[in-house]
Amino acid sequence: MPRTSGGSANRIARAGEDGGTLLRQLALFACAGAEDTEGRPIFTSASWFDSKAKREFSLGRSGVERLGGTVLVFLLLIGLIAILAFAIGLEALVVPVFVLVAVGKNLPAIGTRWIDRLEKLPVD
Repeated sequence: MPRTSGGSANRIARAGEDGGTLLRQLALFACAGAEDTEGRPIFTSASWFDSKAKREFSLGRSGVERLGGTVLVFLLLIGLIAILAFAIGLEALVVPVFVLVAVGKNLPAIGTRWIDRLEKLPVD
């Protein structure tokens, strides 16, 4: 799959842009800025969160929306945890750390199911 890093600033319309500017930027962030020749973000998985890794596929508009939305939710959760830790104290980090340890054991299985659904979305 041909890759480019970034893109030319003078391109008017790019594949997947209908997902919203913020969601597209977040999806590109998750894809490390990799795009195919049509301007679609290229998602690449890794073995620590995908048991079928290494997979690489382009994202259409719906994939950009889903990946960008997921990144946005994680960023908001991290921000909320940081605010709680600042306001309440470090005790506020006990529950999130416990949840991370519990989920961390199942992360490849959870990630694989999520990526399977992401990969099946249409590339438009």
